[in-house]
Amino acid sequence: MKAERLLEEIKSKIDIVEFISDFVNLKKAGQNYKGLCPFHSEKTPSFIVSPVKQIFHCFGCGSGGDIVSFIMKQENLSFYEALQYLAKKAGIKLTEMEYAKDSAYKKSNQIYKINEIVSRFFTKNLFDSENALKYITNRGITKDSISKFNIGYAPDSRNSLFIFLKKQNITENQMLEAGLIVRDNQGFRDIFRKRIIFPILNMKNDIVAFGGRVMDNTMPKYLNSPETPVFKKSDNLFAVNIAKDYIRKNDCAIIVEGYMDTIICHQFGINNVVAPLGTALTYGHLQKLKVLTRNVLLVFDGDEAGISAARRALNTVFENDFRAKVIILTSGDDPDSFLRKNGEQKFRESIDNALSAIEFLFKTSKNTRTEKVREIIPMIANIKDHILADELLSELADRSGIHENLLRSETEKIRNKKINQIYKKTSSYAQKTIYAEEELLLSAILSAPDKIPYILSRLEINDLKDEIIKSLFSKIKKYGSGFNTDRLLSEANDDEKVLISELLINPGFDIQLIDENIKDCLLRIEQRKFDERRINELTRKPDDVKLHNLMLKEKRKLIRGNAK
Repeated sequence: MKAERLLEEIKSKIDIVEFISDFVNLKKAGQNYKGLCPFHSEKTPSFIVSPVKQIFHCFGCGSGGDIVSFIMKQENLSFYEALQYLAKKAGIKLTEMEYAKDSAYKKSNQIYKINEIVSRFFTKNLFDSENALKYITNRGITKDSISKFNIGYAPDSRNSLFIFLKKQNITENQMLEAGLIVRDNQGFRDIFRKRIIFPILNMKNDIVAFGGRVMDNTMPKYLNSPETPVFKKSDNLFAVNIAKDYIRKNDCAIIVEGYMDTIICHQFGINNVVAPLGTALTYGHLQKLKVLTRNVLLVFDGDEAGISAARRALNTVFENDFRAKVIILTSGDDPDSFLRKNGEQKFRESIDNALSAIEFLFKTSKNTRTEKVREIIPMIANIKDHILADELLSELADRSGIHENLLRSETEKIRNKKINQIYKKTSSYAQKTIYAEEELLLSAILSAPDKIPYILSRLEINDLKDEIIKSLFSKIKKYGSGFNTDRLLSEANDDEKVLISELLINPGFDIQLIDENIKDCLLRIEQRKFDERRINELTRKPDDVKLHNLMLKEKRKLIRGNAK
């Protein structure tokens, strides 16, 4: 089944309002439905779903599109993964689909399948290795956790995995692409050797990579797969596949520092726990979490390194509009050792008594009160969600004793300075003209596709100035009589989807006057084109009176022609 036909069938079987209602509390608002946007923090609903047009649009953050766009953003899926997800939801059985020929999809699928085989290889080796099992047991990891996290072992051998995979008819190139082997002067060798192995899975339970830990003091202690077409270290979180439902339920993600910390937390029943893969907390990590929650609890060691790491993490957290609390464990403890010494109840008490971000920043700074405030204000100024920023400024005022209005004033100064810097760097973009006539023509096509032949017969696509609109018109022209909004949305990029959904929700003109609007827009584009040509000609020949009169004559003719 072709992707286009599959999309049509999905939309015929899944109502977008019912579907999105599983994620957003929607209420009827005229012909549409309204709710709080799941993609940004807001108190006043600006997220609109149209059952007639089967699209959504948020007037707060600009997100928009159809049911496929929604689930791609909500669950962080590719287009083809979203189709699979929705087909399953709609009860559509998939066999060999046309879109499976997509090279990126095919490559990703191939790596996932290879990684499944590799994971089974590592698991078998764990149970075959007395030393590895002993190490796992001594670390307090149970058999249930071994199974739950698919923990394995890479044997102390140069190329045992390589030999095993060759027997499975997997080529050297496929192994290299999956990040499982490297080539040296002796040939191919395994990347992971003599290490406890932790498979790293995405939210859909695909194994994207592996992490390995030594059982002695050999360095490096931890080793991750290299980056591959399905794995980027700074975007992935360990155990997010297991923790995601618990994160949604608790509306909070607990972030710890390592594999063992994560596993032991889950083992003690604290299931909304994830960990970065040996990196600092990044934008990519928080983008993954954003579809699950906007609240994080950071758990770090109580030493200087742990405190510094927590302060750096809060910078990233604020930049991504998350609320945060912090637990600082006693020096020398991590979640793993703390839980095994003190048990679940004590850890939960630590969660209940976690410090707010402002309290933590205030308490852990050795500077004077004024200096502490000067450290914190730039962090708050990075927050785009003004509701969250206001809450933090109020708390900072209470904690510091400095008047809230003064703190707000200082925050605004920093924001304005940053805006000016951005404006200077991107002045050409900042001064970009909004071509309303082009937007209205596109809106007319979306509202009344029968107007396409008339518009295209009187419009040169290269005369359009807005690159997004020009790209959409090129697609529309290519479709010819096969145009429909679903097809356009399925091939549109993110920026194009936002514009389409906005115009479908709010066309910007009276549908009864559509013909007059179209003629007016076409005239304005023609006049703009004429004026540009006139300026160019007169710039080259400023004293040519004949040319000047000829241009005026052409303009009058143009206006009369379009008025008919």
